[in-house]
Amino acid sequence: MKVIDKRNNKKPKVSVIMSVYNESEFLEKSIKSILNQKFKDFEFIILNDGSTDNSEKIIKKYLKKSKKILYIYSKYNKGLTFMLNLGIKHVRTNYIIRHDADDYSLANRIKKQYTFMEKNKDISVLGSNSKDIFNKKKKFKITSMPTKSTMIKKNLIKNNCLIHASLIIRKKFLKKVGLYNTKFLRCQDYELWLRGRNKYKYANLKDVMIVRNVNKKKFKFIDLYLTFMARLTHSHNFKDILNTILFTLKDLIKKILNFFF
Repeated sequence: MKVIDKRNNKKPKVSVIMSVYNESEFLEKSIKSILNQKFKDFEFIILNDGSTDNSEKIIKKYLKKSKKILYIYSKYNKGLTFMLNLGIKHVRTNYIIRHDADDYSLANRIKKQYTFMEKNKDISVLGSNSKDIFNKKKKFKITSMPTKSTMIKKNLIKNNCLIHASLIIRKKFLKKVGLYNTKFLRCQDYELWLRGRNKYKYANLKDVMIVRNVNKKKFKFIDLYLTFMARLTHSHNFKDILNTILFTLKDLIKKILNFFF
């Protein structure tokens, strides 16, 4: 691993973590969306997961310009779960914001999420709605999530009610529940939320805080399998197990239809 630390010595209030793997098409705009935030008191941890495209060149361009960035480069592709856990270990703050290299955060995202978490100490994880652009076309939709903690807890076994790239997470939550499960190379976020759902509260802002580039055809059966395993692992009674089977079958049918139509 190669580490370049350009961060100021002063401890910031928020840490932004972004893992990058061959996202040069979107990366520059993505980095700018973080560095141009209205809220300025943050550090930016960028993890290059063995990219073979132009990603490193783009990242180094902003390393020269910003005093907020910690850059970690891996020669080999380790996967998102490994890189996120690595990034978390370098965090100096009490709040962690997730950001994806092919997404864009709205300029007031960090300010709104940090302010909410400071006012609502009982919430451990906070997400938001998103604007999803499909296959790089002008067509888009707004993805809305339940806002209240009670509704998220009730529906979590059915659906992942938290958009991973929209989240701000209390670091102490991860200290209590644990980091991302390395057995889950994908769907690692869903397993983590299910792991903590009975003890901790989650919420979503009703606002759109991120723009996501979504590839509609990018469906892998491994995602469905890992979603099933996450649900099954954290099922606490017969009803949960039955719902796990029913919801997984429903997801399979839906994804097959979306793939072909």
